[in-house]
Amino acid sequence: MNTRSSSRRAVGAGLLLVAWLVVGLIPPVPAADSPAPGAPRALAPVLRQSALAPLMERADRESLVLRLSAKQAPQRVLDRAAFATLQLEPVAGQRVPAAALFDRATASHRVLAADLARIPAAALAAKAETLEAAVEFEDRVVLVRTVRLVVRDSVQAAANSPEFAGMLANVDRARLARATVADLTPAQRAGFRRFMATEFPTLPADDPLKQAFARGGEDAVLRAELGGEGELEVTEEIEVLRAPVADWRKVLPAGYADGLARPAEGAAPARAPVHEGPGRGKAGAAAAAKPPAGVGSRPANPAAFDPATHVFKYPAGEQAGGEHVFEAPFLAGFTLGSGCAWERRWKFGRLGWLRLSFSYGLGLGLRIPLAVDGRLQPALIERSAPDCPARELELRLQARAFDAPAAYYRERGVPEAQVFEGRELVLMAGTRFGYKLVAFGETVTSGSLEGPGVDRGADFAPPLSERRDLCTVWIPPEATNSQVNYGVLTAFVELGVGLQGRGTVRTRVRPWIDGRSGEAFAPALGSAPYGGTVTLPALAPRSPGSVQGQPYGFELALVGYHLDLNAVVKITAGATVTVSDFKRTVRLPALDLMTLDLPDFALGPHAGTPDSHAWREGLRAFEHRPESAVPMKPKRMKPAKPVKPAK
Repeated sequence: MNTRSSSRRAVGAGLLLVAWLVVGLIPPVPAADSPAPGAPRALAPVLRQSALAPLMERADRESLVLRLSAKQAPQRVLDRAAFATLQLEPVAGQRVPAAALFDRATASHRVLAADLARIPAAALAAKAETLEAAVEFEDRVVLVRTVRLVVRDSVQAAANSPEFAGMLANVDRARLARATVADLTPAQRAGFRRFMATEFPTLPADDPLKQAFARGGEDAVLRAELGGEGELEVTEEIEVLRAPVADWRKVLPAGYADGLARPAEGAAPARAPVHEGPGRGKAGAAAAAKPPAGVGSRPANPAAFDPATHVFKYPAGEQAGGEHVFEAPFLAGFTLGSGCAWERRWKFGRLGWLRLSFSYGLGLGLRIPLAVDGRLQPALIERSAPDCPARELELRLQARAFDAPAAYYRERGVPEAQVFEGRELVLMAGTRFGYKLVAFGETVTSGSLEGPGVDRGADFAPPLSERRDLCTVWIPPEATNSQVNYGVLTAFVELGVGLQGRGTVRTRVRPWIDGRSGEAFAPALGSAPYGGTVTLPALAPRSPGSVQGQPYGFELALVGYHLDLNAVVKITAGATVTVSDFKRTVRLPALDLMTLDLPDFALGPHAGTPDSHAWREGLRAFEHRPESAVPMKPKRMKPAKPVKPAK
């Protein structure tokens, strides 16, 4: 078997295995209850103008839609009829209509709504109403489905709807018949009376709670609510990323693993707007290379040209000065991930509500912060002469790679969900289950349970030219089932992967001359400075005294960061001894088991970040000054030699 091919397959399989381990725990959100009754909620205009407005007015700030709206503005709200205008990509390369995904995701809620629809009209003060909508954000969509009804006779409703009966399964109706407001705790009593003073007067006359009050006052209102009469609203919100699962194959170099290959050479990466940089003078001030007056004007009439009387715009010869100094920040690499959040909220009239939520996140990334510092000079050339031959400009480039903070990633345009605290290596995974119960206007309990999580991300300074260690990722013993517990002795064996390498920044420089792009060249930058030239073509003389303008500049593009990478498989072991108060922990030094070579591991520009720097403010002005108009320096005459007399 080909050893190199076998190693590549092993690396590919290993990276795919790593992919299963990845990404970020979705952080818990601070608790926040619904606003005070009657208090207006500051909704985004898109939400306020949609059919979701009443639902969002009743929701608390922890609603998925409202929580996301606080971070990014919703783009639009689609009702069921408009779902045809939206497609989602739950799996890379598999786009599906929003309606189909919506129905699959909310299948359990549809079953619930269908069951509640069995309640006869005689048991309802307001029949069940269903609302379906999708709230579109820049990078994700929240699917919303809610069913709302007002129950007049809870006993009859439970007899026809197993779902409703299940909600009231533990209600003790005999005890309920004796319940009074005085039995509530002081906090509960205050919340109930707050409802009676603010919301109760706004209920319609035929509301079951209004009718209960007419029968027996506030105690009857309490019994009706506790017995299941009044409003019932069940809302489901599901957060779906537009492209939740990236194509892992795209991060592997061509030829690695069976059938796994990067995009074809030359495939266009996602591009952000080009950075336009100003020219800079030698002292650092802007050297505005603007066309002087007369550049491009109609040539003078040769017959009327008189070098003795013509006023030239420039002194004879050539003058050049100024320089464009720039720093072009880039980000190479990728951030892949997937995530989903689900929540269901049961609102039980004015008594309170219960929310259960679940979320998961996965993430894998290798990001290389880079900067290319450079200088092009001169920035302005003025030439007044009989001809204008080709002219070379001096270009100097210097690459840097560094450990960048989180702010750098945000400034480059990386979405907040992919910043991951500015780590260069992202290797995270996690789940979260949340719950919250609010009764009589007070939070009774809330919290979250974090599922098994992995966080093996790392910060490191990427290498240039010199090979060095980057980081070591240790796999916890729990994941490999390599730990034992003998009571007084706990031992473990831990596997890890150490990354070593050296990098090269691949760039492309394309001259821009007189409105047209020139032939590009591709400097490979390491830790040493690069020096090259950009050639301005010759300008043909025109009419005597005429002036031509030749604007110029260049575009520097990041092609990618190429890493000659070594993955070193490591192993270590350790033990902890505990005998009464005698406690010691020892660890063996890590041993290298094997090394896998990944030569020329290519990382293109990170999606959504700027990948080029352009400058187009240079100018060469050429004034055709005929030979007859070129001032001549007087020749110095040598003294005549004395004439010798002839012999």
